[in-house]
Amino acid sequence: MANETAEAFNGILQSSINTDKVMEVMSNNAIKQAEELNTTLTYLQHVSSIIENNTAAAEESSAMSGEFIYHAQKLEMMLADYKLI
Repeated sequence: MANETAEAFNGILQSSINTDKVMEVMSNNAIKQAEELNTTLTYLQHVSSIIENNTAAAEESSAMSGEFIYHAQKLEMMLADYKLI
């Protein structure tokens, strides 16, 4: 009976050791994933900044184009009053 109990406890101990090893691997994998997610977040923040800058530049370009068209139309109207001889 004592031998059976000792064997059972050894089995429990071995299972606990195996569980600890699995948990350690899972913990290390979770740490690696967290690091990769942080790296991805950093890249996405850079991309977001670039997109914001491009959006601002596009808006400014659009405004300048509208102003250019306005002035071109105004110039065309002014030139319509003149005739070349």
